[in-house]
Amino acid sequence: SYKSQLITFRNKSRSEMLHFFNGIETTHGERYTDNAVILNTFHETHKVKNGQTKVLPPKFIIFSDIELKEENLADLQNVRF
Repeated sequence: SYKSQLITFRNKSRSEMLHFFNGIETTHGERYTDNAVILNTFHETHKVKNGQTKVLPPKFIIFSDIELKEENLADLQNVRF
């Protein structure tokens, strides 16, 4: 269990890192890895009334050779699909 917007996975044998970023500032989640699986979850609760439209914060999966920090991704919080 963790409380973070940005979760990073890395492997000693590769230069790339896998980043999971959630646009909600206070996020709880879980992660799991083994030789075959990488699992990351963000837990959120949203209430939507019948007929209501709600725009949810974005989620991103980012591959990068550099280690990203939450402050590097601040502009992504405002992206809406």
